[in-house]
Amino acid sequence: MLEIPYREIPIIEHYQIDSNSLQSQEIEGYTLLSKSELDPHDYFFWRVPHDCLLFSIKKGYKVLVKMQNYVDNGKNALAFINGEEATLIKLYYEEDKIILQPANIEDPPRMIFKLLDK
Repeated sequence: MLEIPYREIPIIEHYQIDSNSLQSQEIEGYTLLSKSELDPHDYFFWRVPHDCLLFSIKKGYKVLVKMQNYVDNGKNALAFINGEEATLIKLYYEEDKIILQPANIEDPPRMIFKLLDK
């Protein structure tokens, strides 16, 4: 049997984590991407619901998201904060806090204080 060199990647219009840590999503369709361009992690396209001025991304653009639990300092991420809908951020680590700079520059940064090991 011939292996298909593409993966179906879902396009998600709405993505949220509710209070029970369950993900709710609305899949609007799928896009094919070459397997040679992707590592084995889970991916999805996220349909951006509003302009993201920090990244020059317009409402309706599709952003390829790699599912992972860690983001390097200064990198972009799709974040879920306090059960809200997903939002694009730039993440910074500073001493005892994490700073989340929203992609919409009109929104103020959020600071999260890390627990320090004793």
